[in-house]
Amino acid sequence: MAIPRHHDEEGEPLRVKRVAEAIKEEASLTITQKLADPRLGFITVTRVKISRDLRDAVIYISILGGTSERSKALHALADAAGFIKRGIGDRLELRFTPNIRFEFDEGIDKSIRVAELLRQASEEPPPTPLKPLEEEPGEKQK
Repeated sequence: MAIPRHHDEEGEPLRVKRVAEAIKEEASLTITQKLADPRLGFITVTRVKISRDLRDAVIYISILGGTSERSKALHALADAAGFIKRGIGDRLELRFTPNIRFEFDEGIDKSIRVAELLRQASEEPPPTPLKPLEEEPGEKQK
C-alpha cells in the first residue's frame, strides 16, 4: 500500500510532525528564556508528541538532578502551562492551541544506564578461553 505524500514513512501526517517540532522550539525558548521560577533547574525539551487532531500535546523534558529536582520542576512547569500555551498560540497562529502537559522523558535516563553498563562491560577482563577437550584413548580424530 502506498503512503500518501503528506505522510512520513511511519504514516504520521507531516503537518503533525511540523507542528510538534514548532511546539518543541517555542516551549524550549519560553522555558529557558522567559520563565524565572527558582524551581526550574537545567531543563531540556527533548520531544513533543501531539495528537493527530492537534488538540493535545505532551512535552517531554529532561531535567538535570535527582527525583526531588524533577518533581519540583514538573510542578513549576504545570503551574506555568497556561503561560507557555499562550506563547505557543501567539507564535504559531494555529486555529486551536493544543492543551499541553509535561512529562519526564525516561529515555534519557535509560540511555545513560545502557551506556554505563556497556562501559562497565568493556572494563571487565575477557573470560579466559576454555581448553580444548582432550580425546579419550581409542577415539579417532575427525
